[in-house]
Order: sequence, then structure tokens, then C-alpha cells
Amino acid sequence: MGKMAVIADIHGNLGALEAVLEDASSAGVQTFICCGDLVDYGPDPNEAVDRIKAAKIPCVLGNHDRAVGESFPLEDHRTAPGRDRSVELACLKWTRERCTEATKAFLRALPPTLSIERQGLKILVVHATPASVDDYLWPEDGEGWRELHRATVGYDLALLGHTHLPLVRTMGDAAAGNTLYLNPGSVGKPRGGDPRANYAVVEFTGVKFTVLQSGSVAAGTAPINTAHAARPEVEFRKVAYDAERTAARMQRYGLPQSTVKAIRNGSFT
Repeated sequence: MGKMAVIADIHGNLGALEAVLEDASSAGVQTFICCGDLVDYGPDPNEAVDRIKAAKIPCVLGNHDRAVGESFPLEDHRTAPGRDRSVELACLKWTRERCTEATKAFLRALPPTLSIERQGLKILVVHATPASVDDYLWPEDGEGWRELHRATVGYDLALLGHTHLPLVRTMGDAAAGNTLYLNPGSVGKPRGGDPRANYAVVEFTGVKFTVLQSGSVAAGTAPINTAHAARPEVEFRKVAYDAERTAARMQRYGLPQSTVKAIRNGSFT
């Protein structure tokens, strides 16, 4: 049986990561998996990477990991629609300069996808989608989700990050079968007005799957409860940490004020 913690989007926030690892340990978690974006925005990119390495947590490549690890021009970094590119590029430039060559080499070596098995279930791990670390798959993007389902036929569980929105949903049909999709939200740069670190715990009971909280937290989707045979149990967790200390250090390092504010209040700017 056992429990697995799913984490994503740490973004160089060591304080949040340490709090999540401690909380997961207290919840009886035995294994971890990370959906990418270890660095950028936060003040501790090297330390966050070192912590993941020390804990031997399998991780896939995120778009910010690629942007820091590779040497392509800053202006080629793709940002989400509506984001302030000057802020994004300022954070990326600072993080590139801060990271050691060992950190960058580790980021470059991260795989874009992982395929694992737990309790007889086939699990796919990606950052955004199987096709790209850059694609934004928002909860309301019906065609995007249908395309994702077509790309993940044969998997029981698909884990993804990137949007920073905690979300779980099941898609499938009689021919292709059902796939459970899980985004744990962001450890280091949560959104929705709550600065606490987000992650999810998956328990492989081998009997049932129960959604304890569902949908996009930012969108205020109401929780639901459903059950399916032979599915894992999923719990979303939020963990308090010293966000003010992290924000103050970012301010001392000269990171953009809007990013500092986002850490303090849980916004996504």
C-alpha cells in the first residue's frame, strides 16, 4: 500500500519545501514525486535543488528548470499570457546568475516525462503536458484536456503541475478506459490568495479512490466526493511556513517587488 506525496513548482523556495517535506513525513508518506520547476522566482534555487537531490526525489523537467539550465537567450523564454515579461525575465536573469554549474547540470539532466507503477497502476509524470513543458492547461480548456487524454491512454494516473492550480479530474470512455489527472498546486509560489505551500498525498489503498477536495482552488470550485474501484485516495494539503522570511530575503536580493508580494499573499503575479 503506502502513501506518495506529489509536489510541484517549488520555484527556489526552500522554506516552503522543507515545510512540505516535514508535513508529508508526519502524514506517513513513504515516497515522493516532483512535477518540475525546482527553480526561478525564489531566493534558494541551489538549496532547493540540493534538497531534492538529498531526498532522492524523482523529478521531471519544468519550463523554468529548462530556462535556467540551458543557455538560450532570455527573450526566448515563453511566459504565460498576461504576465509581465520584464518581471519574468528579471527573475530568470537573477536565478541564472545565482545558480551554480552543478545546479544547472542537474536541471539539464531532468527527463521531460517519467513513467512509473504503484500497486499495479500505471502513472505518467509531466510538468505541463506530455508534448511540452510550456503548454498551459487551464481547468476550463476542454479541447486541451481531451488532447491530454488522447496522449495518456493506457495510464491510470497522470501527474502534472505548471498552472499552480490544485486540481483533480477523471476522464475516459469505454474504449480507452479512465485516467485520473492530478495537479497538486505549487509548493513555492501558490496562488488563490493563500500563501501556504500546496501539495497532494496519494494513498494506494487498492480498493477505492476518494476525492477529498476537487477542482481549482483559485476558481473556488466546490468540493466533490466520488468513488471508483481500484483507485488511489487523494488528499490536498496546505502547509504554513515562514513566508515573510522568504519574502524579506527576496527583497534584500533585489528580486521584483511584485514577486515578493506574491510570496506574502499567495497571488500569482
